[in-house]
Amino acid sequence: MARLEKNKLDSEASNITGGTDMTRALGILALTALLGTAACNGNIGSELNGEGGYYASSSGSSSGMGADISSSSGTSDCSDCETESSGVGTDDPFDPDNNPSDGVGLDDNGALVLDASNTNIPGIIWIANTNLSTVTKVDTTTYQVLGRYKIGTNDPSRTSVNSLGDVFVANRNGNSLTKISAAGDECPDTNGDSVITTSTGFNDVKSWGQDDCVLWDVPIPNNPKVRGAAAQDVWVDNPIPDDPDNKTLEHYAWVGGTNHRTIYKYDGVDGTLLIQTESPTGVYGLALDGNGQLWMSGNTDGNVIGRLDTTKCHDQASCDAAPVCVRNCATGNCACEPGCPTSCDDAVKERILVPNAVYGITVDFKQRVWIGGGTVHRYDPQLPENQRYAAVANAGFIHGIAADADGSIWGAGGSNGVIRVDGDTLAHVVVPVGSAKGMAIDKDGKVWAVEKGSHAHVITPGNNGLNDFTMTPNAVGGLGDCYTYSDMTGAQLALAMNDPGYYREVFEGCAGDGTEWYELNWNVETEPSTFVRFRARSADTEAGLDQAPWVSLAKIPSDTPPVSIATKFDNKGYYMGYYLELEVSLEGTLTPDGFVGPKVNAFSVSHRCRTIAN
Repeated sequence: MARLEKNKLDSEASNITGGTDMTRALGILALTALLGTAACNGNIGSELNGEGGYYASSSGSSSGMGADISSSSGTSDCSDCETESSGVGTDDPFDPDNNPSDGVGLDDNGALVLDASNTNIPGIIWIANTNLSTVTKVDTTTYQVLGRYKIGTNDPSRTSVNSLGDVFVANRNGNSLTKISAAGDECPDTNGDSVITTSTGFNDVKSWGQDDCVLWDVPIPNNPKVRGAAAQDVWVDNPIPDDPDNKTLEHYAWVGGTNHRTIYKYDGVDGTLLIQTESPTGVYGLALDGNGQLWMSGNTDGNVIGRLDTTKCHDQASCDAAPVCVRNCATGNCACEPGCPTSCDDAVKERILVPNAVYGITVDFKQRVWIGGGTVHRYDPQLPENQRYAAVANAGFIHGIAADADGSIWGAGGSNGVIRVDGDTLAHVVVPVGSAKGMAIDKDGKVWAVEKGSHAHVITPGNNGLNDFTMTPNAVGGLGDCYTYSDMTGAQLALAMNDPGYYREVFEGCAGDGTEWYELNWNVETEPSTFVRFRARSADTEAGLDQAPWVSLAKIPSDTPPVSIATKFDNKGYYMGYYLELEVSLEGTLTPDGFVGPKVNAFSVSHRCRTIAN
């Protein structure tokens, strides 16, 4: 699994190229390349990318340069052009590990494909120190404690991380939601003293209101005894004059509790309460899938899980108008009970009865729901009704639960250690790493087991079956009395969703002369309902690229190569400088087998030099 690096890119944290009328962009991948000179050839294959569940298949349409782009560069009418290429079969192969990248991996041939395990979530785990009313920030690579933060009320338990690395903390008896930024010494000056004041270690806890990284704390109405929390990132259409396909990333947080069946939606930026509506179950845990379905564990509400369609429950009126439909898996057939005005699958709110007690909850990259409790439960909403529910035999009681990018499910078995389950076969083994209450996966694929106590253990999975792993007991100690669940790293959200990413290299024009960026050519393949888009910007310095406007170049499959870069820039009246930054974005779609995305095998840019008069 590739390492993930956090990169600061002008507006990519909040804006990215889109291009459909979907409210949520399924898997926009922004790959930015500033290319080096090379020839390019190679065919696009149809391999499965094993990390993160993304597929690129050859059953769709191909577009572009064919097997040998050096002989079809799109520059036959430009005898003085130089062609620069990147990708499979060139001297400049794609290299996500050493170039700024997010959400992209390589298939076996070296082509770029969507890969949810390669997102730029920071290498941080947020652990609730419940009895201390604080939350600890730990580096998942060095195991160093980076800070500890006082929350606004008391009894923090669930920590859920968004794509920026910021954490939402659900405080049980305090009945509040706290947001803490991951930015460290780059946090905003929230207390207005012109100095960034924030914790730098476990014993460096600032007084309430004095730590600039603790952004806000808001009350949750009607005493829900909040137990579940889930960060949600949603891409929405936001066209601008220079980019009609532009999208903006919006941040939300969902919470609920066990005292009554109520679900709450908060604005993830300022903490405004947006929705307060009846939920299908009481809420002990929450997890989102890639279709915008919010799944919940009932626990104290019985042997039940719930589902809320956040794409249809989008404001107070639409949520309140939705009845709760009931599906009964306790008898094994998972049939929808009478009284539902639609099918249960089409319902906005669904209550699902299961045979065993429930506890923690997560969703894997295949969109299967996993629940702890009396055993490890699996609920697959994509299967026929009578095949949806399955359970692991003799698993023991499971608390927290997490799913990794390689198909393993990890359950916290309390004093019995950790159980590792094959997500397809349900075969399982016990990992005797130590006591475990909460589970998480970090950005490098390591498994974290946090005990109800003061220690966190780490498991590093191998590649040779369930019994291949390395244990690091007590990797982090002195954490107080931890009682922590949910997506503590943000990796679960990244794996279940199909979120944006990018790839960048540096690519130069003519030294001492003016540069005309001439044509763009490509070799890509798209499946039905998947897309590839190109845009570019140019400047005389690399630093100047950050301020240069983007120009849309092509959308695939509707456009065919080559396209004239110069014409696109001239139409906008934009300057072409020494550097060109080319961004190719990939948009996938969700199928019953996982996310299907396009494949970028290679692309090329041609330019020519223009003498500048003295």
